[in-house]
Amino acid sequence: MKRNLIVLTGIVFVLSILVAVGCKQPKQTDTREAFEGLAIDPNDTTKVRIYLQDTTIGGSVHLLMYDSKKPGDAVVDSLVTEVYGGYTVFWDRVLSSNIHKINDVRPVEDSSQIFLEDVIEYRNVFKLDIPSDVPDSIEEKYEIEITLKDSGTWVIDPYLRIPNLEE
Repeated sequence: MKRNLIVLTGIVFVLSILVAVGCKQPKQTDTREAFEGLAIDPNDTTKVRIYLQDTTIGGSVHLLMYDSKKPGDAVVDSLVTEVYGGYTVFWDRVLSSNIHKINDVRPVEDSSQIFLEDVIEYRNVFKLDIPSDVPDSIEEKYEIEITLKDSGTWVIDPYLRIPNLEE
């Protein structure tokens, strides 16, 4: 009886190992893809991703930024991104940067016409849906607060611009 129990326990043990090794782990959804609309189709003109990377100039921390509409046009601290009503804007750090976390993306003025919706954060990517009825010919300053891996928290204030639709 005791011997049968030992043999049976051994068989159950071997089977459990075989099952565990043979079963595939469920694929983890890439957290960047899990955020609705995060993957930007290059042909989708209604989504803009703003990339953030730290840079040091003269011993001071600055933010090097560019957007998916003009990827070769990186600017320091003063990016102006053109968007239109109905666009979705994403803010994302360049993974090779020294940015540990994007803490917040917020309007500077309480009377913002572009930031009518709350900016949503999911796993360190921020998303804003621009209202479809936003007036044209406006430019609004907003703030990006970041924490660097080794030198504290910084706030930079770029712009979102709704161009004149008649031009």
